[in-house]
Amino acid sequence: MDPRHVDPRHVDPRPPAGPADSPAAAAMTETTLRAAPQTEAVEYARRLATRTMRTWALMEREELVTAIVAELVANAVRHAGTALELRLQRDEDRVRVEVRDRAAQMPRLTVPGPLDESHRGLFIVDRFATAWGAEPVTGGKVVWAEVAI
Repeated sequence: MDPRHVDPRHVDPRPPAGPADSPAAAAMTETTLRAAPQTEAVEYARRLATRTMRTWALMEREELVTAIVAELVANAVRHAGTALELRLQRDEDRVRVEVRDRAAQMPRLTVPGPLDESHRGLFIVDRFATAWGAEPVTGGKVVWAEVAI
């Protein structure tokens, strides 16, 4: 097997162990989680985001990224109801959150009223992210958000 090829079905969603300034932390620029469309997926995704942001020594952006992750995964569970994949990517100036699902329906931003108990997910993403969007892909869509670092 080509050592540069990693089958995403076999990626361990846990960041490498060790201090945030370790060579393993510096080398890790992406992490992935695949999940079934169950409410537990939101908690797994939050934990992954928290661990990843700490591994990347980006604690000052941890709360923003974790909130975005929770909202995008919850939306995928609730509205798509299909298997989903969360991907966190880091480069020198941003963290990108991507949630891929198998539903074709694109999300749309609504501004909730003060008494609305739902329709707040993308509103929160819109407020916390530097940029966000959605793109159709073969077999579904990817909803993404970026946070500047």
